[in-house]
Amino acid sequence: MHLITKGPGSLLILLGLLATSFLLSVTPSLAQEEARAVWFSRFEYGSEADIRRQIASADSCHCNIILFQIRGQADAFYLSQVEPWSDQLGDGYPGFDPLAVAIEEARLRGMELHAYVNTFPLWNGSNPPSSPDHIYNAHPEWVMLDQSGTPMDPAGGYAFLSPGIPQAVQHVNDVITDIVTHYDVDGIHLDYIRYPGTSYSHDDSSLARFLREYGGTPQELPDQWKQFRRNLVTQFVGDIYQLVTGLKPWVKISAAVWGEFYDGYTYYYQDSHGWLEQGYLDFSAPMIYTGYTSTFASRLRNHVANSYGRHVYGGIGIYLSSIDPATMVAEVDICRDELAAGQAMFAVSDLSSSYRLALTGGPYADQAEIPVMSWKEPRPFTLSVARSVSGIGVDVLFNRQVQAATAENEANYSFDNGLSLAPGESVRLDSTNPALVHLTTTSQTDGTIYTLTVTGVQDLEGQTPSSLNASRKFVGQVHSGVQVVVDNSDPEFSTVGSWARGSYGTPYGSDYCWVSAGSGKSATWNPNLPNTGTYDVHAYWVQGGNRAPDAPYIIHHTGGADTVRVDQRQNGERWNKLGSYTFEAGTAGDVTITNEATSGVIVADAIRLVEVFTAVPLVHLAAHEQNGRVVLSWILDPDIADIGCNLYRDTSPHGPFRRLNDRLLSGRTPGEYVDSDVCNGNSYFYLLGVLSGTNREKLYGPVEITLTQSPLAKQFALDANYPNPFNASTRIRFAVPPGDGPLPVSLKIYNVLGQEVRTLLDQVKGPGQYTVWWDGRDKGGREAASGVYFCRLRAGKNQRVRKMLMVR
Repeated sequence: MHLITKGPGSLLILLGLLATSFLLSVTPSLAQEEARAVWFSRFEYGSEADIRRQIASADSCHCNIILFQIRGQADAFYLSQVEPWSDQLGDGYPGFDPLAVAIEEARLRGMELHAYVNTFPLWNGSNPPSSPDHIYNAHPEWVMLDQSGTPMDPAGGYAFLSPGIPQAVQHVNDVITDIVTHYDVDGIHLDYIRYPGTSYSHDDSSLARFLREYGGTPQELPDQWKQFRRNLVTQFVGDIYQLVTGLKPWVKISAAVWGEFYDGYTYYYQDSHGWLEQGYLDFSAPMIYTGYTSTFASRLRNHVANSYGRHVYGGIGIYLSSIDPATMVAEVDICRDELAAGQAMFAVSDLSSSYRLALTGGPYADQAEIPVMSWKEPRPFTLSVARSVSGIGVDVLFNRQVQAATAENEANYSFDNGLSLAPGESVRLDSTNPALVHLTTTSQTDGTIYTLTVTGVQDLEGQTPSSLNASRKFVGQVHSGVQVVVDNSDPEFSTVGSWARGSYGTPYGSDYCWVSAGSGKSATWNPNLPNTGTYDVHAYWVQGGNRAPDAPYIIHHTGGADTVRVDQRQNGERWNKLGSYTFEAGTAGDVTITNEATSGVIVADAIRLVEVFTAVPLVHLAAHEQNGRVVLSWILDPDIADIGCNLYRDTSPHGPFRRLNDRLLSGRTPGEYVDSDVCNGNSYFYLLGVLSGTNREKLYGPVEITLTQSPLAKQFALDANYPNPFNASTRIRFAVPPGDGPLPVSLKIYNVLGQEVRTLLDQVKGPGQYTVWWDGRDKGGREAASGVYFCRLRAGKNQRVRKMLMVR
């Protein structure tokens, strides 16, 4: 057993080391104004260390702008409220926020950080995205179509969304709004802001709009059809510029555009010169990726001659084998000769030592200021980054030096989700970086997204952050208190039955134990815990193709015993959280794994318990399945049994969570609640809200459960929607009885004229009870008006209709 204790002294050392990492680099005297940008694609990082290393590399050769990719194919490399995490980073939150890390590292080095997004690509690959919320899965009708009406196939390259579909455009606008609102970015950089070719997009929306505007078809009016699509892209860029500058006027808008302008204009409907002329871009970065310097010069000259007072950064493809360090330097010199405002290198991982030496020994020998844009507003005082430190601290970085940060102004810092500043000396200014503030908080919940809001904090000129600049999100960590690890080689580990030993892969320690699926064999880790309290329980195993898909871990804790089944074919060689449980001090609790799996090999390697803390003494929260329903149970400290509780549920651990109970649940302990509004095969996440005597609610969880059964219906039914009347959304339940399915099922909304408003469901369903929500919007995404509506359910030959009333 390995007992790891981190006390206050260790925490101070850790904070000191983090403060050192926040040191601002010293800026020498500046020789000139010149943009020196570097594209940093999503394929060039997989960890926080990758991001910091690559930005440091760009800084070492005096680059001053990072174009950091955070959206590749309608997915997110940041804490998005609109799109799912990228599959490239694994399943969900990767343990760090790439955009926040990049902003922090760039800010500390005096560099600008622009969020680089692929605009129109939806997906690329033979297999669809893993998340059902990904818009390629949720809205396949947004994909561009060719002349025959065939959608683009992502197996052959990016499938694009059509800018002729208003709902698709609005979705991208929502993505940009989310980024600009929640992150302190210096700019939004657009890529793939074009059509994939001349044969797209013949979707119904684009064709209908063309007919209204030009009075004909693409076949009848081919030249107008080209200009129509070009206008759609231009309108999109203009709307983005207006949207972003309306939120934050200092944020720059730019685009990576076609290197040969006329090819981009003619074949991809990208009028990048027009965008500059109309003031829709602050700078363009033409991708003039060629090793022929004469070609580079002529193409760049055309862009600069048509810049209309805006900036052009010549794009140099240092990734090409035809561009060696000498050619790169020659193209930098061409940018200067042609009076471009700077350069952009693709990409950061290609800035090897030979290229960096060529730059610092030549054109980038001195640092340069980023060129001033006279038409832009100056950047105000902002809160740039907030990040969790060891589970009880938050480091806050501003873009300028702050006037003061002491316990006397603790009221300036507030959190959501039940987090708060710890009592006492909980705010202090860093001793070496006057833009950095250290906060000490109450214990954070691992994986919970918190928002910090600052008020009253001033820079040296007396400016305070405005509302859009005063809040930042961050993800909580496990408090670095007591950690107890038990390996299979420790005396606290024991087995029943015969277990073999293996050492393939990367086990914790030198080996692991394994046994084939069957019955009668078990392995137990029995840790000796120093404190009574709540612990996160993690398991470690070596994955393999022959592993059990449902290895059962049984956690014996204060509230009883819970079984958690895991797929040991996946997520190996790392700690996997099984849940949070309360244990007594000593050896009363344990974690046991048995060989009672359906198939494969069960691995018993190591477990880890990490002590966490809760403000309200919650003893136990669990969820189990019973006859196709979810039974929630909890135990609270008897001394607070007179308070009330709420239960919340969502299909994502990040919400938004809906409250299940109409009335406050009793605070008596133990408590129980049966959730029957669930479907077979779905995963659900639950939070328990505990109200204190002051009516302040603390949230605990989430706990997760995946249903393997379905409650059987006795007859075909469509229940009355709830609530009714309703305002924003309403719940609709229906049932398919056994013997009648699987059946093709459709659920549609109609107005009083019999016109279809929205299709909520159109798929084959087996016997069971189902729930669908209507958000009050029509099939175009617009809010439906107040009035009477009808919900019609069809399942095979069965049909039911219900009347609903919406009141706005």
